[in-house]
Amino acid sequence: MSQTLPVVINRDAVHEIAIGTEAFETDRSFIVEIENAGQATHVHLSLDDDLSRAASVDGGGNYFVEAGAVYRVRISVDREAAPTTGRLSVVTGYGARRAHAAVTISETPPTKEPRVAVDERLGVPQRGQRSSPRPRPRARDGRGRPRGPLLVGALAVGVLGLALVVWLVAESVAAGVGVAVVAGFVAASYFLSEGSL
Repeated sequence: MSQTLPVVINRDAVHEIAIGTEAFETDRSFIVEIENAGQATHVHLSLDDDLSRAASVDGGGNYFVEAGAVYRVRISVDREAAPTTGRLSVVTGYGARRAHAAVTISETPPTKEPRVAVDERLGVPQRGQRSSPRPRPRARDGRGRPRGPLLVGALAVGVLGLALVVWLVAESVAAGVGVAVVAGFVAASYFLSEGSL
Protein backbone atom coordinates (compact mmCIF):
# COMPACT_ATOMS: atom_id res chain seq x y z
CA MET A 1 0.00 0.00 0.00
CA SER A 2 1.21 3.48 -0.89
CA GLN A 3 1.99 5.81 1.99
CA THR A 4 1.80 9.05 -0.08
CA LEU A 5 -1.29 10.68 -1.58
CA PRO A 6 -0.16 13.09 -4.34
CA VAL A 7 -1.99 16.37 -4.99
CA VAL A 8 -1.10 18.91 -7.70
CA ILE A 9 -2.50 22.45 -7.60
CA ASN A 10 -2.45 25.23 -10.21
CA ARG A 11 -1.34 22.96 -13.08
CA ASP A 12 -3.62 24.22 -15.87
CA ALA A 13 -5.58 26.93 -14.06
CA VAL A 14 -5.46 29.05 -10.92
CA HIS A 15 -6.68 27.11 -7.86
CA GLU A 16 -7.11 23.92 -9.89
CA ILE A 17 -6.76 20.74 -7.79
CA ALA A 18 -5.78 17.33 -9.13
CA ILE A 19 -5.65 14.47 -6.61
CA GLY A 20 -3.55 11.51 -7.72
CA THR A 21 -6.27 8.96 -6.93
CA GLU A 22 -9.96 9.06 -6.08
CA ALA A 23 -9.61 6.10 -3.68
CA PHE A 24 -6.63 5.83 -1.33
CA GLU A 25 -6.04 2.93 1.07
CA THR A 26 -3.51 2.65 3.87
CA ASP A 27 -2.95 0.82 7.14
CA ARG A 28 -0.88 3.53 8.85
CA SER A 29 -0.13 7.26 8.94
CA PHE A 30 0.51 8.73 5.51
CA ILE A 31 1.63 11.88 3.68
CA VAL A 32 -0.42 14.20 1.49
CA GLU A 33 2.18 15.60 -0.92
CA ILE A 34 1.04 18.94 -2.36
CA GLU A 35 2.91 20.07 -5.47
CA ASN A 36 2.28 23.66 -6.56
CA ALA A 37 2.72 23.98 -10.33
CA GLY A 38 1.69 27.66 -10.40
CA GLN A 39 1.52 30.73 -8.20
CA ALA A 40 1.66 30.71 -4.41
CA THR A 41 -1.61 29.43 -2.95
CA HIS A 42 -3.30 28.76 0.36
CA VAL A 43 -4.43 25.14 0.72
CA HIS A 44 -6.79 23.72 3.31
CA LEU A 45 -7.01 19.97 4.14
CA SER A 46 -9.89 18.52 6.13
CA LEU A 47 -11.34 15.11 7.04
CA ASP A 48 -15.02 14.27 7.22
CA ASP A 49 -16.59 12.99 10.45
CA ASP A 50 -16.08 9.29 9.66
CA LEU A 51 -12.40 9.67 8.75
CA SER A 52 -11.64 12.06 11.62
CA ARG A 53 -12.51 9.28 14.10
CA ALA A 54 -9.41 7.39 12.95
CA ALA A 55 -7.11 10.13 11.62
CA SER A 56 -6.05 13.75 12.13
CA VAL A 57 -4.31 16.37 9.99
CA ASP A 58 -1.00 17.53 11.46
CA GLY A 59 -0.42 21.29 11.52
CA GLY A 60 -4.03 22.39 11.72
CA GLY A 61 -5.01 21.94 8.06
CA ASN A 62 -4.18 25.39 6.61
CA TYR A 63 -0.98 25.77 4.58
CA PHE A 64 0.65 28.34 2.35
CA VAL A 65 2.37 26.60 -0.57
CA GLU A 66 4.79 28.78 -2.51
CA ALA A 67 5.09 28.71 -6.29
CA GLY A 68 6.95 25.64 -7.55
CA ALA A 69 7.19 24.17 -4.03
CA VAL A 70 6.28 20.73 -2.76
CA TYR A 71 4.65 20.70 0.68
CA ARG A 72 4.17 17.51 2.68
CA VAL A 73 1.40 17.17 5.28
CA ARG A 74 1.28 14.21 7.60
CA ILE A 75 -2.06 12.53 8.29
CA SER A 76 -1.72 10.69 11.60
CA VAL A 77 -3.72 7.45 11.87
CA ASP A 78 -4.96 5.74 15.02
CA ARG A 79 -4.76 2.02 14.21
CA GLU A 80 -7.10 1.20 17.08
CA ALA A 81 -9.92 2.93 15.18
CA ALA A 82 -9.39 0.92 11.97
CA PRO A 83 -11.00 -0.14 9.76
CA THR A 84 -12.80 2.99 8.59
CA THR A 85 -13.51 4.86 5.38
CA GLY A 86 -14.10 8.59 4.92
CA ARG A 87 -13.35 11.59 2.77
CA LEU A 88 -10.31 13.85 2.65
CA SER A 89 -11.02 17.30 1.17
CA VAL A 90 -8.51 19.62 -0.49
CA VAL A 91 -9.64 23.26 -0.79
CA THR A 92 -7.94 26.20 -2.55
CA GLY A 93 -8.87 29.83 -3.24
CA TYR A 94 -10.49 30.19 0.20
CA GLY A 95 -13.22 27.73 -0.77
CA ALA A 96 -13.41 28.59 -4.49
CA ARG A 97 -12.20 25.13 -5.55
CA ARG A 98 -12.63 21.81 -3.76
CA ALA A 99 -11.63 18.17 -4.50
CA HIS A 100 -12.07 14.96 -2.56
CA ALA A 101 -10.46 11.54 -2.17
CA ALA A 102 -12.04 8.53 -0.50
CA VAL A 103 -9.60 7.27 2.14
CA THR A 104 -9.81 3.78 3.63
CA ILE A 105 -7.81 2.98 6.73
CA SER A 106 -7.52 -0.78 6.89
CA GLU A 107 -6.53 -2.94 9.82
CA THR A 108 -2.86 -3.64 10.40
CA PRO A 109 -1.78 -6.30 7.91
CA PRO A 110 -0.73 -9.73 9.25
CA THR A 111 2.91 -10.51 9.94
CA LYS A 112 5.03 -11.50 6.96
CA GLU A 113 4.97 -15.14 7.99
CA PRO A 114 1.86 -16.59 6.39
CA ARG A 115 -0.35 -18.78 8.50
CA VAL A 116 -0.76 -22.30 7.21
CA ALA A 117 -4.33 -23.53 7.28
CA VAL A 118 -4.55 -27.11 8.55
CA ASP A 119 -7.65 -29.13 7.79
CA GLU A 120 -9.03 -30.47 11.09
CA ARG A 121 -10.07 -33.66 9.29
CA LEU A 122 -6.38 -34.62 9.07
CA GLY A 123 -6.44 -35.53 12.77
CA VAL A 124 -9.41 -37.90 12.41
CA PRO A 125 -8.89 -41.41 10.93
CA GLN A 126 -10.82 -41.78 7.68
CA ARG A 127 -13.24 -44.62 7.07
CA GLY A 128 -11.36 -47.75 6.03
CA GLN A 129 -8.11 -46.50 7.54
CA ARG A 130 -6.79 -47.73 10.83
CA SER A 131 -4.79 -45.51 13.07
CA SER A 132 -1.44 -47.00 13.94
CA PRO A 133 -1.29 -48.37 17.48
CA ARG A 134 0.78 -46.45 19.97
CA PRO A 135 3.93 -48.23 21.04
CA ARG A 136 3.83 -49.26 24.68
CA PRO A 137 6.54 -47.73 26.82
CA ARG A 138 9.30 -50.13 27.66
CA ALA A 139 9.65 -51.16 31.29
CA ARG A 140 12.60 -49.55 33.07
CA ASP A 141 14.50 -50.17 36.26
CA GLY A 142 14.99 -47.58 39.02
CA ARG A 143 17.91 -45.94 37.18
CA GLY A 144 15.94 -45.34 33.98
CA ARG A 145 17.53 -48.19 32.02
CA PRO A 146 15.31 -50.66 30.07
CA ARG A 147 14.49 -53.78 32.12
CA GLY A 148 14.34 -56.14 29.09
CA PRO A 149 18.09 -56.91 28.89
CA LEU A 150 18.29 -57.41 32.68
CA LEU A 151 15.34 -59.82 32.65
CA VAL A 152 16.78 -61.74 29.70
CA GLY A 153 20.10 -62.11 31.53
CA ALA A 154 18.37 -63.26 34.71
CA LEU A 155 16.23 -65.72 32.74
CA ALA A 156 19.29 -67.11 30.96
CA VAL A 157 21.02 -67.75 34.31
CA GLY A 158 17.83 -69.36 35.65
CA VAL A 159 17.44 -71.65 32.62
CA LEU A 160 21.07 -72.75 32.82
CA GLY A 161 20.67 -73.40 36.54
CA LEU A 162 17.50 -75.44 35.91
CA ALA A 163 19.22 -77.44 33.18
CA LEU A 164 22.13 -78.15 35.53
CA VAL A 165 19.78 -79.37 38.29
CA VAL A 166 17.87 -81.62 35.85
CA TRP A 167 21.13 -83.02 34.50
CA LEU A 168 22.44 -83.77 38.00
CA VAL A 169 19.17 -85.37 39.12
CA ALA A 170 18.46 -87.31 35.92
CA GLU A 171 22.12 -87.77 35.02
CA SER A 172 21.16 -87.23 31.41
CA VAL A 173 22.58 -84.49 29.19
CA ALA A 174 19.61 -84.89 26.83
CA ALA A 175 17.13 -84.16 29.65
CA GLY A 176 19.06 -81.03 30.69
CA VAL A 177 19.25 -79.74 27.11
CA GLY A 178 15.53 -80.46 26.62
CA VAL A 179 14.58 -78.53 29.77
CA ALA A 180 16.82 -75.62 28.71
CA VAL A 181 15.25 -75.48 25.24
CA VAL A 182 11.67 -75.63 26.55
CA ALA A 183 12.37 -72.99 29.25
CA GLY A 184 14.08 -70.74 26.71
CA PHE A 185 11.14 -71.06 24.30
CA VAL A 186 8.62 -70.21 27.04
CA ALA A 187 10.70 -67.22 28.19
CA ALA A 188 11.16 -65.91 24.65
CA SER A 189 7.42 -66.22 23.98
CA TYR A 190 6.63 -64.30 27.16
CA PHE A 191 9.02 -61.44 26.39
CA LEU A 192 7.88 -61.16 22.77
CA SER A 193 4.24 -60.99 23.81
CA GLU A 194 5.06 -58.26 26.38
CA GLY A 195 7.14 -56.30 23.88
CA SER A 196 10.14 -56.22 26.18
CA LEU A 197 12.61 -57.40 23.56
